[in-house]
Amino acid sequence: TQAYIWYKNRNDYQFVGQSQDVMFSTILSQIINPYDLSPAFNLTNGELTIQFLNGALDHTLDVNISSNSNLTVPFYLDAYVNGSLFTTWQCLGFTLGGQLGANVAYFVNQLGLNEVYTFKLRATSAVNISLRFTYTVNSYIGSTIYLSQIQYKTTTLNLTSFTDLQTLAPQIKITDFVSGILKQFNLTCFAEKEKTYKIIPLADWYAGGAVINITEFTDKQEIGIERVKLYKKIGFKFQDSESFMNKKYFENGLKQWGNTEYQYPYDGGEFTLEVPFENLLFNKFTGTKLQLGYSLDSSFSPYIPKAILLYKYGGITLAQHIHYTNGSGYFTNFDYTMFGQDLTDNGINYSINFAPETSSYWLFPIQQSIFATYYFPYLANLFNPKNRLTTVKANLPVSLLTGIQLNDRLIIRDKRYIINQMKTNMVTGVTQFELLNDFMPVNPDRIIHLEPSRNTVSVPITLPNPMPNTGSSRRALFTSSNSDVYIEPSALDADGIIN
Repeated sequence: TQAYIWYKNRNDYQFVGQSQDVMFSTILSQIINPYDLSPAFNLTNGELTIQFLNGALDHTLDVNISSNSNLTVPFYLDAYVNGSLFTTWQCLGFTLGGQLGANVAYFVNQLGLNEVYTFKLRATSAVNISLRFTYTVNSYIGSTIYLSQIQYKTTTLNLTSFTDLQTLAPQIKITDFVSGILKQFNLTCFAEKEKTYKIIPLADWYAGGAVINITEFTDKQEIGIERVKLYKKIGFKFQDSESFMNKKYFENGLKQWGNTEYQYPYDGGEFTLEVPFENLLFNKFTGTKLQLGYSLDSSFSPYIPKAILLYKYGGITLAQHIHYTNGSGYFTNFDYTMFGQDLTDNGINYSINFAPETSSYWLFPIQQSIFATYYFPYLANLFNPKNRLTTVKANLPVSLLTGIQLNDRLIIRDKRYIINQMKTNMVTGVTQFELLNDFMPVNPDRIIHLEPSRNTVSVPITLPNPMPNTGSSRRALFTSSNSDVYIEPSALDADGIIN
């Protein structure tokens, strides 16, 4: 895919490198009086467990900087309790939060105490750091207080200068982000095996279905046909943008950039699909191939946008220099990698907008919008005037019942259907199907437009499901009648890409 995400969660950028796990290494000192505290430190996964000890009074955990290769580099120590971030210390030299040491935890010994600590380090520049942890347990026998203690040194972490994308990530739930991606490109997600999921466009999922004739297994006395309840309005929208470019576009046309809405003369409800992403309107400099997007509001002040999806168009060579500064020096370039709404694949122009907006780069409307590319084939089939919702009962053989998949197309007499819903009574073996007429091509032709300057082209291939109870397998062979054309690989046993 050529879709990328751009985001920020603050206006003032400060470089912070990727965090690294703190791992315990060497015992510096130990007092066993009466407890041996070394089992609390897991040398394999970096966990430190504070738990109830019979006869103990309290538990204390402290941390200090043991070594530092560069006293001028700010760095951060993150403490996690039971997997959740607990606190962060900003460190410099040998100080944590301005002190030479920090108290991580104090617990009164209580039945049920079981806290698991892990730690991570990250820095604003390359630096080598090691830490020293001191775990102390006070206990008493009779009227005498005893002290058990252990000091552990960590391995030296070589903190690098790679950007930590996690600290810059937008405030969005993982479920909302994944759901947004699925909605944006009309994708379906299904399990291939335990912990392995496949995500593909809905049209490709249907294209991978087998065509199965179940006429002989259907109950011809119980077939119901009714009109499909169609929406009277369908809308696709992004999150509203505060960018001054988007604001001006809205003021001029009373429509948010990239959104689309369709009205139909039907009596159904309304369907609005809203994704959690912002859509930035770019601006192309007149007479150049350079375009920019602005995270600036109407007062030209920076703002924090929602996450933004962009297509990577590719490398662009300019006739004039790009002049830019990093705050301390000036640089020039003749080329850059362009991101925006536009993508050209196999000679076809695509847009990441829902609507066929005028491209900020090409300056003409791009018809292959997200709606046209990923939603129109299914909706065109659904809104076909000949389409009906059919309910039918079938007593399928076990071999067919266990092999049929939801993206398979079913044939009943002279009509082909896609499965809208199926319910099987496991006692009687009767399956109740809810079907929609299928007017989509079983194997849609894809015309490949080659640019004169390109010598190779990549084509994704979706193989159909094997026919249940036939022993068939998924395999496709590729040949060319033109001796100047080479196809690699020449065979596929699973979905893949040929070149």
